[in-house]
Amino acid sequence: VSAGVLDLEHLEKLMGFETDEDILAAYQKMTEVTIPSEVLAKYKEDRNIAVIEDCLDKIYYEKLLLSIDPSSRAKRLFQDFIRNEIDITNLETILKLKKENVPGDVILSYVVPGGKLIDKKLAAQLANAESVSAMAGDLSQLEFYEDIKDALDDAKPLREIVAALNKYHVSQANTFSHLYPLSVIPVIDFMIHKENEVNNIRIIARGLESGLDKEVIKGLLVV
Repeated sequence: VSAGVLDLEHLEKLMGFETDEDILAAYQKMTEVTIPSEVLAKYKEDRNIAVIEDCLDKIYYEKLLLSIDPSSRAKRLFQDFIRNEIDITNLETILKLKKENVPGDVILSYVVPGGKLIDKKLAAQLANAESVSAMAGDLSQLEFYEDIKDALDDAKPLREIVAALNKYHVSQANTFSHLYPLSVIPVIDFMIHKENEVNNIRIIARGLESGLDKEVIKGLLVV
């Protein structure tokens, strides 16, 4: 999708390279993004694309937070919204990796800094919890706990927790946009809702293809 910094011509150039290393090297030159050498070495060793994705997520949020000047209440609210989004992203990551029995220290390496509520201490507690259900006590202090508590059950599939987090995120965007209708937040709200529409269509298509019950699919939709 040529809607970012890279236009179609640059994207086609990237597709023309034969190796991952060449693609990453060219991408860094095109975007002036620096992927640390240790991250590239780790990817070369394990061939786990999540290492690169995690690094780019961290760079993205770091630059985004630095670009926000909290000189007005509307901008501070936008900053809080982004930090809240980081919390949701981190919690989703921790839950996914916890479900896969990934060690706590490894999980922490995927946590994006800058969250509003989930700091290093809480992230460590969540990452080292014995199970998803065991996280409930630590998560109860978070403002979105009530929105996800029913899904915090080891017997329930991860998709239910992710759906609950997505619903909370969309509702927050809607709330913020009404507080400051003349700020950038309504634009963000619009973008999130459009993205949500695409995700809902994807859920329906994949759910039907996988033979999921229609009620299960309905429960995963964010409306």
